Amino acid sequence: MILKAKISNADIKWENPAIVLAELSKMGDVEVVVEIKKAKHLRTLRQNSAIHLYLSQLAESLNSAGFDVKKTIRQEVEIPWSAYNCKELLWRPVQQAMLGKKSTTELEKKDVDKIYDIINKTIGERTGVHCPFPNIETIYEERF
Repeated sequence: MILKAKISNADIKWENPAIVLAELSKMGDVEVVVEIKKAKHLRTLRQNSAIHLYLSQLAESLNSAGFDVKKTIRQEVEIPWSAYNCKELLWRPVQQAMLGKKSTTELEKKDVDKIYDIINKTIGERTGVHCPFPNIETIYEERF
């Protein structure tokens, strides 16, 4: 059985304290082994919201500037940018090439800025479009 807890400054917070107590009380005397792992500093929910807001804003900026996605099947097919294809055609390939991570859920806090910087620089050089990465105020405005 695995019972998870987070320890910060010697303060233990069980993932599910009621289950921990119930399971331990059923078992009687037990031996407990503690495995210590360094916590990963994964991207925050705010960063995730900012990534998706940025991709929407980038798509809108690219479309407004007259840039579209050229489908390799036919060059004459113009496909407008969307948050989805910005993520799949821009964000995810950079993320995988730089970090070997397939999902944004695997990103650490510092990774988000690295990926943004590459995309912003490349898109800016190719199109002249620069879209700032959202901050807390723009995320709040977008939601409310």
